[in-house]
Amino acid sequence: MSEQPKSPESNTLSSTVGAGPWPMPELAAQALSYWVDSWQRSVLFWDVLRERGNIFLEHEKEGKPPVLVFEYEIVVDGRQLEQPANYALVRIKPPAEHPTDPQKRPFVVIDPRAGHGPGIGGSKLDSEIGMALRAGHPCYFVMFFPKPVPGQTIEAVAGAEAVFLTAQGLRALQSSRLQRYLLSDPNPAMWTVKTLAQLVRAQRQPAVADNPFVQAEHQVSDAIERSLDQYRDTRDAWQERIFQAIYESPWLAALVGLTGKTDPQRAPKPAKKLREELKRLKLQELQSQLEAGSVLDAWIRVQLYQGFEEQVFDERPFRLVQQLIEKLPEAERPTIDQFKEAVKRQMFTLLLDKERAVNALPRLLPEMQQRRQVLKFARLIATAKAGQLSAAQERRFQRLEEILGITESKE
Repeated sequence: MSEQPKSPESNTLSSTVGAGPWPMPELAAQALSYWVDSWQRSVLFWDVLRERGNIFLEHEKEGKPPVLVFEYEIVVDGRQLEQPANYALVRIKPPAEHPTDPQKRPFVVIDPRAGHGPGIGGSKLDSEIGMALRAGHPCYFVMFFPKPVPGQTIEAVAGAEAVFLTAQGLRALQSSRLQRYLLSDPNPAMWTVKTLAQLVRAQRQPAVADNPFVQAEHQVSDAIERSLDQYRDTRDAWQERIFQAIYESPWLAALVGLTGKTDPQRAPKPAKKLREELKRLKLQELQSQLEAGSVLDAWIRVQLYQGFEEQVFDERPFRLVQQLIEKLPEAERPTIDQFKEAVKRQMFTLLLDKERAVNALPRLLPEMQQRRQVLKFARLIATAKAGQLSAAQERRFQRLEEILGITESKE
């Protein structure tokens, strides 16, 4: 919901209906203002659903390609096998700077098919696949195509797949699909919504925050939300009790042959090798980042180091950081995601080896001007909370100046 204006003067409609030789009563003016605002919000809501439907149809028209961020090539197309299936094995193409070492163990990721569409399992650069690629491991991805192959058999789901294939005409009537088809441009009824939404955006008149009808709407909404939360908590509590009553009962354990004397050595052990390998790769990647990085990495590393022992969060330094970033040239300004990733990365490097990370700062800042600018910003942010540095912070800044070869203590 868009932010409500703070004063009646900002509401064109309210000031208009209250003017003239026959001014409208205040309550009626507020009711009319709320009605216009509510109607406009409804149009914009339906227009968002229309746009969502168009995105769905466009993706479906393209055959629902996997949303992998990596380039890949199909190794085996399961649809061409003797017993066809709508799966394929693809090889992730490594980046040029990280060629594959065929002697290293391969990594295979299977698309979870969790309802998000094909290929969602490989949609992040900073994922296990990304780490394995950078370490030189061959990486493969088992993907699926959106439509099953006629006659396809998958042992555990053969019955369900058979029902699906004999009901192909009902596929489009599945509730979420039907909703997107109806709320998209192919439906002529949505053409009016598109036109109205353009007019509403051009002439938006939100009701003021102190409008009694807006306040009543918020109260009703809050009451509904509280009742739904209470229903959810009650339902979950009863489901947990029922689950425990059934699956913790002695008669069920006896029925399936489980007793309290079950040998724990015979229980299946989780596969730890993959997790250990991923942990090793992550540690190796962090070590490689200790002596490498951008000016942003260096600045954040300095900032985290000088405030490493701070235990209390204060919003003033955070707001100052935002202001400093906004003043940077657009080409040098990091996005919020880039900033978050840099903070996380530098925090890990300091936790891994603080001394080595600090001593490596001259490599990240080869130019003296960069070093002076980074320390200047770091001092500015460090003093934003108390107005001056603590004794411990002063000592850390002096050490940073020595490491970076800066003779002046302050600028």
